[in-house]
Amino acid sequence: QAMEASHDDVISAIGAASTRYTPFFGGRKPFMYIDLPDQALQCASTLLCVLAQTNPQCDYCPALPMMLALLLTGPLEPKMVYAIAHTVFAVSCSAMTYAPTPDGAYRFMGTSMRQHLEMAHTFDLLVQRKLPQISRLVHQQLKETFCTLASEWFENLFATAVSDDAALMIFDVFALEGAYALHLVGLGILKLCRKEVLKQHTWEDVENTIRTIAEGLEGAALLQEAFANFGYIGRPELDQIATEAKKKCSCTSMPDRIHDGLYYRPEVLTTSRIITEAQWQTIFFWIPNDSPISQLCLTYSTSRDGFSLQTLYRNCCEVGACLLLLRACACEATSQPDSAQVQPDAVFGAYLSAAPAVSSKYYGNASTYIFTISPREQQFTAVPVANDWTTTSSPATSPATSPTTSPTKDSVPQSPVGPRNTGGNTYYINGFMNKLVIGGGGDGPALQLPADLQTGTSYCSATFNNVALFGGHTFSIMALEIYSFI
Repeated sequence: QAMEASHDDVISAIGAASTRYTPFFGGRKPFMYIDLPDQALQCASTLLCVLAQTNPQCDYCPALPMMLALLLTGPLEPKMVYAIAHTVFAVSCSAMTYAPTPDGAYRFMGTSMRQHLEMAHTFDLLVQRKLPQISRLVHQQLKETFCTLASEWFENLFATAVSDDAALMIFDVFALEGAYALHLVGLGILKLCRKEVLKQHTWEDVENTIRTIAEGLEGAALLQEAFANFGYIGRPELDQIATEAKKKCSCTSMPDRIHDGLYYRPEVLTTSRIITEAQWQTIFFWIPNDSPISQLCLTYSTSRDGFSLQTLYRNCCEVGACLLLLRACACEATSQPDSAQVQPDAVFGAYLSAAPAVSSKYYGNASTYIFTISPREQQFTAVPVANDWTTTSSPATSPATSPTTSPTKDSVPQSPVGPRNTGGNTYYINGFMNKLVIGGGGDGPALQLPADLQTGTSYCSATFNNVALFGGHTFSIMALEIYSFI
């Protein structure tokens, strides 16, 4: 719907009030390097949110924030900036080659970690072919590559490497020629640095020399050097080199997506009796950004449904991933009213990758985590496990209580659902008729709730490598809520 709307409607779809933080698509914050007025900063933040919202298939494009920042240094209106950025982003997401397609489109930016790595390796191969003296020094004598330096240049569109005026001139050429121009500019910088670079004896000195010289280059001189000396490199030749670089990167394992929290604020349909408005912001920051959440619905509440684990299971039987929130205080038997060390009320909880339910074995996946909100905000994610297997994302039902034994590799169903871990254990969630357990190993469950939901416990678990969520380990449950995602 947003794609079919006008640019004005799209920009207003995610206003400043709903923007919690700016998604940078895996890149750096360009506003640290480019001085923009407050109005332009807010516009950039909103536009990045819109682009993320309308292009959910891609959350890694580190050059995108810098492109927006550079566009906003000019006199263009926000809707025109969005139109340009959206077009360039859409073309790049189509994984175009460096050579134009029949409709004249070609790649501008890498839109995945792998594409970004392949672009850096393409540049490194270009140096080997077009600047043999520098290549012999770096590749053969120093045993280094230009991949890291190229990655930094391409990620920031050279804006952090050259002067502001030069950066704007490079961007103008990039807007016309796409990623092809970035490779030529990089070769131009190295050509202008060649004499000084060849005098160096360590890779650190080579890098420092290149950075120092690049900062003082004039934009016109740099572009003239780049296109006069390397403009003969055709796009088809660059595609051939890119194919070779792709083969070099094919054995490199990397995630297709990044996980950096929700950049927008979901709507909470029912006011929580546990979490304040400000505390919701922290929780949203921790929720994985690939969770399809637009609204939070109160599925279970002790204030509404009573203190019963069976009711909790029944209410959650048709939900998926959910959020468990707790407000707790010290048990009367362990509290000391006359002492200055009285444990204050605490707010904590868990993000459950699957709904709580009675199960014969542990279930869930590594996106499960636990957290504390008050008196301290802290998140504990699952510790990676070395075993090459994962647990299922849904519980295996059990007709009765099951012994609290740890699962073995053979007893846990294989499933591709959820992220794969690499140490720790996979005791994410287990439901019994008489208790709900989250985490295990170490000193005990990270969180354990009884059938009457009156008194719970928390220990340092191996699953999350956490501290006890409540200082005294045992606590009285004042309120418990579960929110499911819509």
